[in-house]
Amino acid sequence: ILILYALLGFFLVPVILKKEAQPLLQELLQRDVAIGDVRFNPFIFALEIDDFAIGNEPQTQAATTQVAGENAEEKPVAEFQVNKMLAWQRLSIDFELSSIFYWAWTFKHIHLQQLHIGIDQKTKERFNFSDIVERLTVGPVDTEVDSVAEEDSAAMLPAIRIVHLRVDDTSLRYSDYTRA
Repeated sequence: ILILYALLGFFLVPVILKKEAQPLLQELLQRDVAIGDVRFNPFIFALEIDDFAIGNEPQTQAATTQVAGENAEEKPVAEFQVNKMLAWQRLSIDFELSSIFYWAWTFKHIHLQQLHIGIDQKTKERFNFSDIVERLTVGPVDTEVDSVAEEDSAAMLPAIRIVHLRVDDTSLRYSDYTRA
């Protein structure tokens, strides 16, 4: 059983994460998404994701087909033809099983290397991520029942506890197109 657990954790989990996360994020964000290598250690619950990028502009139908096609996993981040809204070279996460005792998702460490954030101000009130925020926050009309349900679900969400957070070699690009 231990050998099966190791095989599933080391080999199957990364393939499934990469295969499922990329199209899910592309559909959710309506952006080109690239995910490089994914590694998972099932014994210490450590996850590494390399060469991750979210495109800056909303997808066109042609871009969606090209990126989500069979060769999507072979397309490195450097081949993105658009600026990146969010990218990193490596994200390392070490999840702790002690989360069970703290009623908080506990991370021994989170380490981001070469984080890049690109912000474009399109108009006085619109940014390159405004459509994503609108899409993710659109919900049913607020009623009394919805408010009570939201309060109950918020109370049930566990806290997040990060013991060590490290971000190396970060860049932030801000472009103001309101004066163009």
